[in-house]
Amino acid sequence: MLNINDLLIDVKANQARRPGDNSLLVEEIFLLWYALLEGEDCESFPEADLAALLYRAAHQFKTQYAEDADLNFIVGWAVSISFWYFDGVFTEEDGPRLLYTAYKKHPLNKLFRWASSQEIGLSDREIVALEEAICKDFDQYYNFGPSIKEYFMEILSASMK
Repeated sequence: MLNINDLLIDVKANQARRPGDNSLLVEEIFLLWYALLEGEDCESFPEADLAALLYRAAHQFKTQYAEDADLNFIVGWAVSISFWYFDGVFTEEDGPRLLYTAYKKHPLNKLFRWASSQEIGLSDREIVALEEAICKDFDQYYNFGPSIKEYFMEILSASMK
């Protein structure tokens, strides 16, 4: 994974230049969540600051961008993995619901379909086919920076073994 601290500094600087750019919120939420989840050492952002920033970003998503499929996906994924980082904004049950919302908004997006495979009852064969398709052209389905791509490519590659 790339240097989370530097990536967060870049995202925060870009947000100051381009307020309201929801693609930056996607990246910010992922980086903050990942740093907390993996215990990443961010010299510019102590753990308490990471948690506070994630809370603020999640609340911003919920109040301003709840209809955005890309944000529903990344927030849904993060909440599904570790809901406790979103305490007060989302519950454990919200993760799968947000992922399903992203899928319903863009049912042709193979990444969203894969993430909701349990909810929509896909067979093992269908899941493997989705994983292969996503790995071949990840950027077609979700293009929000190298960190997110690297993270999901590792998960997809590991599940295909």
